[in-house]
Parts: sequence; C-alpha cells; structure tokens
Amino acid sequence: MSVALGRYLLPQPFIWSKPVRYKAIRYGDLPRYIESWGDTEDLFNPPAEKFTRTADGWFERLPDTAASELDDDESRIEHALAPDRFTGQLVILTGPQNGSGATRTIAQLKERAGALLVGEDSSGSAEGPTAGQIFLTTLPNSGIKVRVPNAWNLTNIRSWVPRMGVPADVLVLPTLADFQAGRDRALDVARNAEAPPPLNPEATLTSSLTGHWTGTLDYRDYGNDGRVVLPTKLDSDGTRLTWTYDDGPGKTIRSNEIWTFDPKAQSLTVRKGNMVSKSHVSELRKSSDGSLTMVFDGTGREKGRELFARTVLTLDKGVLRLTEMTRQTGEPFLMRHSYELIRH
Repeated sequence: MSVALGRYLLPQPFIWSKPVRYKAIRYGDLPRYIESWGDTEDLFNPPAEKFTRTADGWFERLPDTAASELDDDESRIEHALAPDRFTGQLVILTGPQNGSGATRTIAQLKERAGALLVGEDSSGSAEGPTAGQIFLTTLPNSGIKVRVPNAWNLTNIRSWVPRMGVPADVLVLPTLADFQAGRDRALDVARNAEAPPPLNPEATLTSSLTGHWTGTLDYRDYGNDGRVVLPTKLDSDGTRLTWTYDDGPGKTIRSNEIWTFDPKAQSLTVRKGNMVSKSHVSELRKSSDGSLTMVFDGTGREKGRELFARTVLTLDKGVLRLTEMTRQTGEPFLMRHSYELIRH
C-alpha cells in the first residue's frame, strides 16, 4: 500500500526501504521455544548467501527480485511513477495515532515530496520499526507471553529524529472544546489556503483570563493516580490570578499566580509562590466560529524529574478551560490538572 501511494504521490522514481537488518540468522535451540508466522525453515535457517554482514555486525537481507510479491522485497527495488500521478501541493493530517507503516509513509512524503504536515507529531519511528517479524515466546515461570522483534525495517530517507516519529509542520492540537463542538480544526487549517490574520498573543491571553469565573478543578492525585474534582473560583485582571478552592466543609484554599507574557520572546512565565515555569507559544488560533485555542510548551518538574509540560487554554462559547499535561520522553501526555470555568 505504501509503495502504491509512493508511485502516485512522489515526484521521482524511488526505493522505499533499505535492506532489512537482523541481529542473528541462526538461533541454536531457541526455535523450539518460539512461535511466529511464515516459513519456519526460511525464518530459522535461511541460506546464508541471502545476507551480507555489515561492519557493525548486523545481517542485511539481499533483495530477491524474483520474489517481488513479498512486501520486504517489493519495497527494496526501484519503482517507476504512475502516469497519472498527483502533482499538486500535498498536505497530510498527522497525529499520535500514526505509527509503523503510516509513519514511514509520512516520512517519505515529507522528505521526497515536500508534504506539509498538519496536526500533531506522529508516533512510531520514521527511521523504521522493528515489527517486520515478531517472535512470540512464553516465559516458563510466569506463563507470560512476550513479543521479541526480530527484523529492523529501515526507511530509505536521508534524515530523521532518532527513535521518534515525524514532527508536524503546523501544530493543531485537538481539544475537548473541539470535540464537544464537533469541530476538526486540523482539517479546517489544512483546507484553508490563506492564513488567518495574526493574533496578538499578549492581548489575547490577557483578555481571555480577565474576569470573575466559577467552575471546577479536576486534578490527578500524585499519590494514587486518582482524580479529584473541586469547586473553584477565579478572579483575574489578566495577569494576576487568584484561585479559591472548596476542599470540603470548612476547608477553603486560596492561591495566587502571576502570568507574564514576553512579546519579544513569545514566552509565558508563570509564578506561583517560589515556583516559576516558563513556556513558549506553540499554537495560537481562533476558529471561524470565534473559539480560541492557545498552546504553551515548556518544561516542568515532578518528583525531582524534569518533564515536558504543555498548557492548553481554550475559550469557547463563554467556557474557559486551562489544562496542564506532562510527559516523559517517549511516553504519552498525562493530564495533571484541568480547570473548566464560566465567566460572570
């Protein structure tokens, strides 16, 4: 499927993949403990002449042009372009649901066809996944069945981010407000040929926060990973935020934050007591229906570890949401806390 797309979308003849790599082609008595698919003899005892040894000790499988119906071999021979190939501007919607073959396809179309990627960074590996052949084995003491990747499929591209997918060119982060409104902002952005008028981030942020608000705080308990929801009030002049939380009978909690935006650096500094966090604007967009989305990316600390932190502000039909998410490298975002407020 990927090769077929390449013939229709790429501008020049291409080879899709580099040779598949294996750490070993002989396994001693291990095959009796391994399940997999395909020809068992070819898998565990392939002819050595089908491989070449690399300087760093890998085994590279040579393409078999006589067996081009095999996916691996089909992707390692040169392909001509389709006579009716597409020659316009290519725009691809991407996100963390993309992985494996989809991410390899995105990487090829980005590098070879100059595709514009709209949405979020993909998952998977642009360089190539280790999912071409999977060994399955059951551990004798626990009875747990584990998957052991055996073949490394390498994408035939010049550059990539190691162990990562493909970064989006235009970040469009889907939000709860989008979901509730039935709105696909990534598709809307991809369809619009003309960019909307630029917004002033400092003025937009200040006007969005200003007012007297009531609603809830939904936060993740660091101790047991449970969720807690508290009635919440916010009084803000756009820069100083005063929070009031109802934490049960006779227990009212108050806290203050100062949000300072630096127009030159396009960065936000949030001070809360002795804690200071800094982030930069990753997305600032107002939809045609007036809904606003602002995304700030930076770093934070949890339990002594530095993490990637993302703050998302949406203002839609009078509902203000402020959500903070964090993640470690290679892991998905976790919601840490989220406010849902209505201005009075």
